[in-house]
Amino acid sequence: MNIATYAIDIAALVYLTGLLHYSNALNIYRKKPFLIGIFLTIIVIVSEAGTVLADNGILTLRSTNILCNVLGFSLTPLIPIAITLIFEQGLLEIIHSC
Repeated sequence: MNIATYAIDIAALVYLTGLLHYSNALNIYRKKPFLIGIFLTIIVIVSEAGTVLADNGILTLRSTNILCNVLGFSLTPLIPIAITLIFEQGLLEIIHSC
């Protein structure tokens, strides 16, 4: 059941990417962070699916489970930053100056 949910989520994000590509409502500077946020979200969903699939007690899949878990938890904080860049372009300059 979880895999079907992940597949529906990814299909919806791919559809959103198509809508974003053909839309004239946003300029290219606002589309790019939106696409980055969608791409990061898809990676997090796939890593969550990998965590669920590798979490069945088989010792050989333990490293895959840990890798997918680390990938998901490390990329998740980047999604709000990417979405913030849609509205505030100056945030990149603040991040680069640190």
